[in-house]
Amino acid sequence: MMRGLIGFAAFCFVVAVLLVPLGVAAAFAVGLAGALATHLAGKGVPRRTAGARR
Repeated sequence: MMRGLIGFAAFCFVVAVLLVPLGVAAAFAVGLAGALATHLAGKGVPRRTAGARR
């Protein structure tokens, strides 16, 4: 669930930053690419389970 939330936050951040300079369509396209890249980068991070302790 955290991966999805981080991807959504990345999407919102990128759209908020690029909306005025690039316009709606380009900002959403770059935001989507950023969210997908964030999600794929998170795939490489191992998940901790509820029962796992250090």
